[in-house]
Amino acid sequence: TMPPKVVITSPENKTYREVSLGFVVNRGVAWMAYSLDNKANVTVSSGLTLSNLSQGAHSIKIYANDSAGNMGISNVVHFSVDTLAPSIVIMVPRNQSYDTTDVQLTFTINEPVMSLEYSLDGEEAQAIIGNVTLVALSNGGHYVTVYATDDLGNSAQETVYFNIAPFPVLLLVATIVIVIILVAAGYILFKFRKP
Repeated sequence: TMPPKVVITSPENKTYREVSLGFVVNRGVAWMAYSLDNKANVTVSSGLTLSNLSQGAHSIKIYANDSAGNMGISNVVHFSVDTLAPSIVIMVPRNQSYDTTDVQLTFTINEPVMSLEYSLDGEEAQAIIGNVTLVALSNGGHYVTVYATDDLGNSAQETVYFNIAPFPVLLLVATIVIVIILVAAGYILFKFRKP
């Protein structure tokens, strides 16, 4: 008269990227099934991977029926599925030119992450904990990529292209010097010109 005792060992009350169903039964049974999100029972005989689960919260329980018709029901396990990669938005730099060789790398991520890195111009990725300053950038085109991986292994990356074109101070100074020399030479020629 005692129903079988069923205990769900997997999933647990946490968030998963991939969900496997595992359970133990205290004795032999004639039939077992699970109910996902209170939907129709699905017959099962051993552990399996629960595939095509939608993003978000779920619940599961298992039924076990012995040959005498005694029905055992497991505890209900609530869990979540997260298969979405983090969303990265790079705010600075933007796809434009900057007149400085130091540029702040400012970005936001929509969820906590386990791993955060950036790469400048395809170089080896450097681990960071947040916004950083890209220093001593050479003139010309550059690109920076931010990589993020959440606790479940969902990864994302975002790249932005920008240009470094500092104000041409040397060119401006050279132009002013040339203008001064030409004006001075013109003045000297005008002043010492023979009548």
